[in-house]
This record gives sequence, C-alpha cells and structure tokens, in this order.
Amino acid sequence: MKHLFKTIALIISICLFCSNANAQTIVLTGNNTNLRYGPSMNAGVLSDYYGNHIHYPKGTTFTYAGQTRNGFYSIYVNGDILWIHSQFANMRGARNYQQSNYNGGRSLVINGTNVNFRLSPSLNAGILTNSYGYNVHVPKYTRLPYLGTSGNFFKTRYNGRTVYVYMQFAYVD
Repeated sequence: MKHLFKTIALIISICLFCSNANAQTIVLTGNNTNLRYGPSMNAGVLSDYYGNHIHYPKGTTFTYAGQTRNGFYSIYVNGDILWIHSQFANMRGARNYQQSNYNGGRSLVINGTNVNFRLSPSLNAGILTNSYGYNVHVPKYTRLPYLGTSGNFFKTRYNGRTVYVYMQFAYVD
C-alpha cells in the first residue's frame, strides 16, 4: 500500500511538472504596478481589507491565464484571474499568444510593442480605440488572421473589425 501511494505521488508530480513545462509567464517590469480586476485602466485595483493597493515587486513572475485584451495580460494570482497592462510586464515562454477569435490560416504576427491598429491603410488614418478612448494594443507576437496587404500595411481583423498594421511592426507567418 505504501508503494502504491509513492507511485501515485510520483505520477501526480510528473503530471504537474509537464502541465507547466510550456506555461507562459508574465514578469513585472514596473514598480508599484497595479493588478486590476478587468482589462481596463478603469477596472478596480487589487487591494487589501483597508483599501490599500497591493503591489508586487519588479521581477515578480505570474502564470499567464491565456487571454489578452486592450493591451492587458490576464494572470493567475492566488487562484484568481487579474489583469496587468503590457506596458508594465513582459511575457515569457512559447510564442503562441493567439487571440481567442483567431481561426487558423496564415498569421499576421505583431512584432513590436504599442503597435497601433489603423482604421485605413495610412499613417494619418484614425487609430482603433477601446470604449474608454485608449488606443488598442496587443502584446508582441500576438497572432491575427492575415487578410492581405494594402500599400505598406498588412490587413487583418481584430475583435471583428478590419484594421491595418504598418509592415515595419508585423510579419506574415
């Protein structure tokens, strides 16, 4: 019986190791960075019982929870999903940061940070913003559907909208 428990414990340990071997992590690059309850600068901030914001030190690593919205990464913190803006963190691990509505085919891979989505293929065109008026950005290496080119721009779709990305900041995979 004792041997059986050791065998089961070993199997569980191996499974846990394998399930996290390819896990992507988010590393804080800023000091006093707020962790939020939603992917917005207006979302509530992680706080203690007295309302003091809880901050983790620069270099703290979190497990990526698999979603990216409005320039925010979702992360696991003590069993909860919180959000951190990509301006204050870097993603490490495999480069398969696919947007949830991506359905295959050739990919447009964003190869820069704070890359703007243009509403037409021009550097003078409007920039896609979220409902709060902030420019929409996705993390570096985000994959989006490749829909072709127009001048010096790649054409893609993001959250149901056709947008354009300047070729300097993306590549087709």
